[in-house]
Amino acid sequence: MGRLVPAVTRGLDILELFLQQGGALSAPDITRKLGLPRAPACMN
Repeated sequence: MGRLVPAVTRGLDILELFLQQGGALSAPDITRKLGLPRAPACMN
């Protein structure tokens, strides 16, 4: 397997979380559940 790109891995983790939670999550929900800093979860 090739090298993992952190941003892609993080994005896949967020998508997986949406699937598990039924699709309705806020940025604070995402950061709390995945232990991420606030900035990467904001999509302005």
